Amino acid sequence: MDIRVIGQGDARKYTAVVAFAKKYYGSATFPLRSAAEAWAETTLVKAIRGELPPVAERKAHEAALAAQAAAQAVLDQPLSDWAAAYLARTTGEGHSHGDNRNNEYTRVGKLLRDKSLLHFQGRDGAKLIQQLSEDWKHIRERGAPGPLEGSTVRHLLTALMRLIDWVACQLPAGVTFTPPDWEYLKRFNWSLPAAHGGRRTRECDDDELAKLLARAGIDSDFSQLLEVLDENGGRLGEVLYACGAQVSFFYDADGQLFGGKLHLPKHKTEHQTHAAREVPLSLRAAQILLARKQRFGDGRLFAALGNSDTVCKKFRALCEQVGINNW
Repeated sequence: MDIRVIGQGDARKYTAVVAFAKKYYGSATFPLRSAAEAWAETTLVKAIRGELPPVAERKAHEAALAAQAAAQAVLDQPLSDWAAAYLARTTGEGHSHGDNRNNEYTRVGKLLRDKSLLHFQGRDGAKLIQQLSEDWKHIRERGAPGPLEGSTVRHLLTALMRLIDWVACQLPAGVTFTPPDWEYLKRFNWSLPAAHGGRRTRECDDDELAKLLARAGIDSDFSQLLEVLDENGGRLGEVLYACGAQVSFFYDADGQLFGGKLHLPKHKTEHQTHAAREVPLSLRAAQILLARKQRFGDGRLFAALGNSDTVCKKFRALCEQVGINNW
């Protein structure tokens, strides 16, 4: 050990420095030499007995504890925060997620705001996902006529699994996360709900369509959307999110409109076809979309109707109002 004198006169102080076996155990400054010597002797005894680790080891231990606390804080972060972070990176210009897909992650975040990433680790995480696949079938959201459909639950579970995979790739170095034990689920023959568990089994007849159009308001935005869907049998998202720039029209030799097509650079089967899709338009559908393109230009043709969820809720409400209850 070593006692060093700092300053002069009344300002003099004494710094005790303790080292043993070529390792540094600490230092402290005192106003009295006796106090510095007593502290140095006590510290040296502790070092010799192995009761006090060297300063380097203590700092390494403190750093490890701080890293552990930081890792725990990351794993304790609620899924709602992770969903918000995911959406912040996958929305806006240059990203392909549409409003409907984004809404799935928002809904997952709200449903799991009391769950953290830790809840989805390993076998316990797999069991939780298995339980959610049943629990979510009985959720009745505000304004909805009934519990969630199987296809909706499938979309939400798929969004959850994608979110977990994404979060696992964002974790900082040193944070250990064990993904859900998918093999455990496979042993119990668990699978996502059917994509079309509540699929409609019949077409809308002319009388029913007339009732819906009248109730929605002839030539209203909603009625025109229904007409285009009825004329062409396209997917809701393809028409609802279509832009004027995607639509082209066909004219005969006399300049009379007789049809058109909707160009879909991105669509549901793109991963299989690896090509854009062209949806032919009937005369009535072309007339509606041409008139809307003249109003809205190359932008969204049905932007005022919002997203798919909003449209579906309104459609169900209209069906109830006109007495259609067996879709």
